[in-house]
Amino acid sequence: RELGNGTGKNFSMAELHYVLNCTKPSVVVVDVRTPQEYVSDHVSKSFNIPMGEEIGHIKELVKREKVYLYCNSGCRAQTVYSLLAKQGLTNLVCISSSGIKEWISSGLPVHYGS
Repeated sequence: RELGNGTGKNFSMAELHYVLNCTKPSVVVVDVRTPQEYVSDHVSKSFNIPMGEEIGHIKELVKREKVYLYCNSGCRAQTVYSLLAKQGLTNLVCISSSGIKEWISSGLPVHYGS
């Protein structure tokens, strides 16, 4: 499990952008915001699993090489990370100090709709 990128500094949305450009099918990016927030703006190639619904997705998430978690500012991603880690998932990367706000302010591509 990684909180941030495992180097002692937080994993950023810019680093996530790099990962997405090099991603394999075994890597997934999960937006843990509400469905309404997700539809209004989200990282391309991300999936919406709202906070509170993550336990129902453990069987699919455990099969992934890496699961990157993000939200609006990092708080919900941290909560979901903790809950999934307690369930034994070891493939998690939490973007805990930023979120979609940083993604948008950095001028990175945003997807709208479902």
